[in-house]
Amino acid sequence: MGHLIRKQSTLTAVSGPKPWTEIPGPPKIPFLGNFLFIRAPGIESRPWNTHLMFSYLGDKYGDMCRIEIPLRPPFVMLFTPELCEKLYRSIGPRPVRPGFLALDYIRKRDPVFDNAKGLLTSQGEEWHQFRRQVQKPMLNPKSVLPYTKHLENISDEFIETMIAEKLDDKREVSAEFLNDLYKWACESVCLIALNTRMGCLEKNLSPDSEQLKIINGVSTILKTTASLDNGIHVWKYFPTAKLREFENAAQVFKETCFKHIHVALETIKAQPDDPTAEKTLLEQFHAKGCDEATTVVMALDMIFGGIDTTSHTVAFALYNLAMNPEVQEKTFQEIKTALPNTDSSLPDAVRKLPYLKSVIKETLRVNPAAIANARTLTEPLELNGYLLEPETNVVPFHYYMMNSERFVKDAKQFKPERWLKDHPFYQKINPFMALPFGHGVRMCIGKRFAEQEVEIMLMKLLRKYRVEWHYGPMEVRIHTLAFPHTPLKFRFLPRTRCFSMMPEEVRNQRGEYFTVTKTNKNFEEFYQSQNTCQDWDQCLDYMRRCLLQSIRVNRNRPQSARVIQNVLQDFASSTENRVDEVQLRQMEWDPYVWQFSSTRWDLHLHPEINPFLHHQFSNGNIYRQELVSMMPVHFLNIQPHHKVLDICAAPGSKTKQALESLHARNTSAEFIPPGFVIANEFDPGRCLKLACNVNSYASPCVMLMNHEGSRFPDIPDVDQDGNLIPMKFDRIICDVPCSGDGTIRKNQNIWTAWTPGAGNHRHQIQYRILRRSVELLEKDGLIAYSSCAINPIENEAVLQRILSESQGALEILKCPPQPGINYLQGHTNWRVFDSEMTEYTNWSEVPKRFTSQVLPEMFPSGLFNEQLRRSMRFLPHLMNDGGFFVAILKKKSNHMPWERSECHFKMPEKSLETKFRALSGIARWDKSHGRLFKKMWIPLKTSLSDREAVAKALEFYFPSGFLQSDHLHSVKNDLTSKLWLANPRLLAIKERFHKTSPQGYNMFKLGLLAFVKDKKTHVTSCPFKPSKGPAGNLLLPHIKRAVRLSSEDFKIVLENPNPNVEFRKHLSAEGIAALSELSPPGNCKLSVHFKGESDIVLECLAFVGHNIVEIQVTTHERSLMDAPTISGQVVHKRTPSKKICFLDIQISPSISSAEPHTSPIPISITKKTAILKSWVGHPDLMKEALKGKSKIHVGDQVRFEVFDEDRRQRNEENDNSKRDDKPENTNNTDNDIEEVTVKSFTILERWAEKNPVVAFLPIPPTATIQTKIVDSSCPDEKLKICKFWLNTGQCPKQENCAFDHIAQEQLVLQRRKYVLDKLKRHVAGGVRGDVGFELKVKRKIGSSVLTIDPRSPTSTRKRWQTKLLKKDPSCQLPSHTQHLFDEAFLAQLECRPSLIFGMHPDEATEPIVDLSLKYNIPFAVVPCCVFAHLNPNRRLKNGSEPTTYEHFCQFLREKSPELVEESLGFRGRDRISRQGNVSKILHWIGKKVQRPDECI
Repeated sequence: MGHLIRKQSTLTAVSGPKPWTEIPGPPKIPFLGNFLFIRAPGIESRPWNTHLMFSYLGDKYGDMCRIEIPLRPPFVMLFTPELCEKLYRSIGPRPVRPGFLALDYIRKRDPVFDNAKGLLTSQGEEWHQFRRQVQKPMLNPKSVLPYTKHLENISDEFIETMIAEKLDDKREVSAEFLNDLYKWACESVCLIALNTRMGCLEKNLSPDSEQLKIINGVSTILKTTASLDNGIHVWKYFPTAKLREFENAAQVFKETCFKHIHVALETIKAQPDDPTAEKTLLEQFHAKGCDEATTVVMALDMIFGGIDTTSHTVAFALYNLAMNPEVQEKTFQEIKTALPNTDSSLPDAVRKLPYLKSVIKETLRVNPAAIANARTLTEPLELNGYLLEPETNVVPFHYYMMNSERFVKDAKQFKPERWLKDHPFYQKINPFMALPFGHGVRMCIGKRFAEQEVEIMLMKLLRKYRVEWHYGPMEVRIHTLAFPHTPLKFRFLPRTRCFSMMPEEVRNQRGEYFTVTKTNKNFEEFYQSQNTCQDWDQCLDYMRRCLLQSIRVNRNRPQSARVIQNVLQDFASSTENRVDEVQLRQMEWDPYVWQFSSTRWDLHLHPEINPFLHHQFSNGNIYRQELVSMMPVHFLNIQPHHKVLDICAAPGSKTKQALESLHARNTSAEFIPPGFVIANEFDPGRCLKLACNVNSYASPCVMLMNHEGSRFPDIPDVDQDGNLIPMKFDRIICDVPCSGDGTIRKNQNIWTAWTPGAGNHRHQIQYRILRRSVELLEKDGLIAYSSCAINPIENEAVLQRILSESQGALEILKCPPQPGINYLQGHTNWRVFDSEMTEYTNWSEVPKRFTSQVLPEMFPSGLFNEQLRRSMRFLPHLMNDGGFFVAILKKKSNHMPWERSECHFKMPEKSLETKFRALSGIARWDKSHGRLFKKMWIPLKTSLSDREAVAKALEFYFPSGFLQSDHLHSVKNDLTSKLWLANPRLLAIKERFHKTSPQGYNMFKLGLLAFVKDKKTHVTSCPFKPSKGPAGNLLLPHIKRAVRLSSEDFKIVLENPNPNVEFRKHLSAEGIAALSELSPPGNCKLSVHFKGESDIVLECLAFVGHNIVEIQVTTHERSLMDAPTISGQVVHKRTPSKKICFLDIQISPSISSAEPHTSPIPISITKKTAILKSWVGHPDLMKEALKGKSKIHVGDQVRFEVFDEDRRQRNEENDNSKRDDKPENTNNTDNDIEEVTVKSFTILERWAEKNPVVAFLPIPPTATIQTKIVDSSCPDEKLKICKFWLNTGQCPKQENCAFDHIAQEQLVLQRRKYVLDKLKRHVAGGVRGDVGFELKVKRKIGSSVLTIDPRSPTSTRKRWQTKLLKKDPSCQLPSHTQHLFDEAFLAQLECRPSLIFGMHPDEATEPIVDLSLKYNIPFAVVPCCVFAHLNPNRRLKNGSEPTTYEHFCQFLREKSPELVEESLGFRGRDRISRQGNVSKILHWIGKKVQRPDECI
């Protein structure tokens, strides 16, 4: 419709403008007008819906709309910014603004306003004189500065008294929050207008208090103004109830304000004038000579206009931020730069927050306080082809324009980025469309103060709280101003350092980076509806934090455990009161359990604790485990004689904890406790991880099996008569597979993947596994049912189902409280949802398509509430750990109701081969799984000689009777090179496996590797030796062959690089005697006692021969001993690509010398280069060094562990030189290492943390090898600079390089020349228009490309050119012409080119030079091929024919003495012939060339 109207007005413009009565609008009735017919479909025709009804008129009638009201001038609505612009530019310097007619009516009758009516109600010259007196102080940007600190204090007090103290259990404010915002706005504007605090934020204000009189008076005035000003003005002729209400409110408001205004003026008059002090508004009015009436009325208008506008703007801003959490998070991140802490004071540059300002602009666009402006015409005006008469009220309806897709892209979306000029989402919005503060001289005079109030309030509020809204779309109504009609029940959640609503980069359990947004609406609503806990918001806040690292010390190695405990206690005490350090706390319920205040990945950056933990993890002395994950085994109270089954064991932390309980509580004389643990895992991929974790613990009492948990086979046992019976276990760990939402702190992809259906689908398998576990349990035995989910469908519903079917044979035990273990009791009433978040109260409501997901047993029955309350729910905020569920069940009967009373052994259902084939199809490592699972371990069947060899080995190492040969087994039938130590009861079970069903049991590990074949049989008399690693450490305390050394002697042994060299002469006499006493030679235990610490003894395996002592360590331990390290400050960083990085290190002697446990490279050289390679070492090494928290910055102090390849190579070279009888090079040591390859790194100290203000200035590399200083003025010696040396200051070939490595002084000059001659080097790079592309696209200089090549330019375009064009498809490309460069081509050009560049074959080079010289055109050409046979007439001045490249260059030089020849400095044909200074020519072209094609 609007399009037709605009078209019609264009057609009739020739015959003159139309009368205003022809402007489209609603139908009218004579004498009554058309305002009664303003209707919008589905919208109630009420004054408070004005914005919706007028928006409908804009959609229906187009650019303009006419509204007629009886006894009043006509109204014309404008709906386009172009018409608004014409209106505002046409109304003159003293525009008339209609509105506040009732207020003007009251003030005309009040003698107080005889001398000054104020800006709201005055017009014309009277308004102009009043504004001229007050506008300078009001509009001066410096006028807001004196109030910054005071407004900050008001905002802080408001947040404390009106928000923090009034939050309910949901952390929501009351429905009266809008009134609280009125109090804040009144307090702020009264401070500005009256120079005093009114006390509006005091608690329990009386309804008759002056503060509420002011607030209620303004509210009543605005509300009644809407009904009085609109419609027919009956009140002008006789008083109405609305008018009397308006008069009473205006009178109370005026009297209350006048009282305080006069007090403020008297105070100003009484105080002496201080010219140096910052003046407030009233003081500036007084100083400018404003009379008292002007000052009083201006202060009154400020209070009247400054309460509802700012409070409504803050309310709308909070709503929009709550509905757009990503915008709120961006705003918070910007505010955090200005306010680092929640209690930080505002900086001086409080307004330098562009994103916050754009948020306020976007709020005023979407929800403006004033939905329109208005002007009353004083003379005729033509608009859009219609002639408007004087006295017409023209209303630009900005609300419609700012929220219409006609003028704003994505108008319904809240996008503050549209106001940021440098942002990709920036939109160029017509300035006459968004005018929330009005336009021109009648713009709101208090704009700066209003913006300052809103900015400070949002800064302080968002810095402390995250705002949420859970009550649907907000309803907006109009009473003169727009206001939120919906109760403002915002939810305010405290800010935490880890929470972010923005997508952030985090790491999974494997250390891989991925991006996630830590919010999920269904997740939050689901658990909030389940009444998970009373402080759910705090729990949710902890879920958004990263998981802290907790560790468990292996107490079964007393010597190492005591040392580790001492180290951890010292570290905890040293960092206890240091907030900036990693904290460590010991658990009250178990002194061997510790928790750090940092995550696992943050600990990798710690220079002290990370190397220590890494070494202890690899030796099995410490293992990682969540605190809540320890609870099932902790409450089972496992004893040494118990038979334990871990039916879902992977990854193995609970299995190791159960083994620890078996060994730690073993008080018998036997080394191997009588109890054992059978750990089962169904997933083949997780079986390997389980085996690795169990191997690190090194226990002979463990068997690993691979079966489905719900169909776990009967383990064969025998009764007193020797009959096969199924084995019953004393303790069962039933940690079932689950949805895992309790691990959300470490598995943060749950935020995006979680649905209620994940828990529903696992309910059935969890029940089946628990049911099978109950069948395998002995009477009076205990089951720990646990899951890492907090969903009651996976926990309480499963327990309710098994309790119901057990008919009293099972009971949930109540665990006694323990200090430091905090949990909540189980749920007795929960709600059931499907995957689409539809709730059901009973199973009959479930639709058929969800009956397989939602089962009848999932609904709470209420029959077992007392027992369900005994279960334990561990939530993240209770112990600052993950979420977990634990219930301890006791079996009170030998048989369950669904079992037969007779106890019969049941053979396994499937064979090993069939089962493995079914499993390996879903495995990732088929080959390794095949080797792992197809091996059937059978008992060791040895010959008589083999038995004697095993017995001899046991007697050689251990006391008599410590171990028997029955404790050992092997993979094969004969004696091999490996012997495994296992519990005799487990070996008996394995024998029964072999006898009953060899292919029916899938067992892949039994015991631990104890002995390996000793290859030094020519020296020692024992054929076996203890294995290295955790297994050897387990047997080490019991080995009787021991040698005791002092710490000094042990250091000599440890530093000896070659065990085959005689070194005893360096040992002390006591050390030599101790080694000599060992007889016969062979493997033994080496004990090291430290001076002054007799209780600390270091023990390790060693081989002691006649002349050697060799420490028996693992490959990992050997790498730690031999790995050299360098430590120092990173002074320069170069990253040529994503695959390699060069770091120049300034060696720090103090740091290197402080590392006695490593073998640091000597430090006589002050600088080295550390090279990080993506294909060497850890795959994430480059990513950690260049990105994230572990990023290396210049200035940081870093320790690098490097590969020792260079040292090995130099040692080989030294050996060769010695064999050749050459003198030893004393300088050929570690000091000569210039470049080292990095294996790992640790950041010791951050430069930014130590020097937060001063930036580190990088130190570029300098020449450290022999340089060649070339005199470039010598014509016989050409400068050939190495490109590697020019770019990086280093060269991989070093002195073997064929090019020059110039000195540092010349290097700087050459680099500068390198940059200036970049364009020339592009000439040498290729012939398909590279220079033209550089000039036209990148430098915006007109250029054309001339070539005889018929191919399209796109077919030979470079990759870098293609990428550049994808970034900016609109850029103009140089024109391509297929033609020879000759005089005919120059003649057809409209203008001669300003510059010619070229890289050409022979037939084109000479014409370029000849024509350029002829017409005096600057040029630069690179000669290429020489075709002498095509130009037989060429002759040099000496008469010879130029047949070679050198001769051809000489031939060109002889053409003109002005022609200059230079070298581009790369290998090949690098000569360039030019006329004129190319650099100056380019500079001139960039300024002077205006025509599009002047460069060829």
